[in-house]
Amino acid sequence: MRIGVLSDTHGNIKSIEKAVDKLKDSDIILHAGDLYQDVEYIKAIFGKEVIGVLGNCDSYYTSEGEFEKVLKLQNKSIFLTHGHYFHIKEDLGMLIKKAKELKVDAVVFGHTHKTLNIKIDDIVFLNPGSPALPRGGFSPSCGMLEIQGEEITSKIIEI
Repeated sequence: MRIGVLSDTHGNIKSIEKAVDKLKDSDIILHAGDLYQDVEYIKAIFGKEVIGVLGNCDSYYTSEGEFEKVLKLQNKSIFLTHGHYFHIKEDLGMLIKKAKELKVDAVVFGHTHKTLNIKIDDIVFLNPGSPALPRGGFSPSCGMLEIQGEEITSKIIEI
């Protein structure tokens, strides 16, 4: 199973379209917030399932949706969050603790607009960065999780 990953699209239609084109071979797309309203547009152009969560900017636009979700995709558990409630701009400590409490295989998050693709204690942590507003010298990007049997892999995709 191929899982496309987006975050921090912030309503930038051109960036969304470029990212979705890079993720067109995915079976599903996860959107880690900012802006939740982009999920409907992504569904329309992707044509398959898209699951999203609210981010810190979404409170200004909508009250619908959830800030966190735990998804079961094939035989893996994935925690989807924007990350702002876990203070990820300082460090990953709170997010790592939550991931371990939930006993997930992967965490998909955003908020920093900077890519991160690491494995800590057998848990994949993937921040796809932002296709619209990358920060810290990073390129516009999205990400991919792939589940093959018992293995889950992750990568960053530059746009």
